[in-house]
Amino acid sequence: MQRIAIQSMIIKSASYDEQTQTLEVEFVNGNVGTYAEVPPEVWEAFWKAPSKGRFLTSQLKGQYQYRKH
Repeated sequence: MQRIAIQSMIIKSASYDEQTQTLEVEFVNGNVGTYAEVPPEVWEAFWKAPSKGRFLTSQLKGQYQYRKH
């Protein structure tokens, strides 16, 4: 997956694989992690969110299995 740069205080870039429903996030601190089983409509909402960091915290964190790389 090739990540796309994001303008955010906490997220540097993100990518999504629709086949595996995996959202990969690179944070500005250098950490990279994936959220599993994220439906396409949630990825779309994340991408359209005015604050992707806020969306991640309120809609992804704790809702989807996270694995740090």
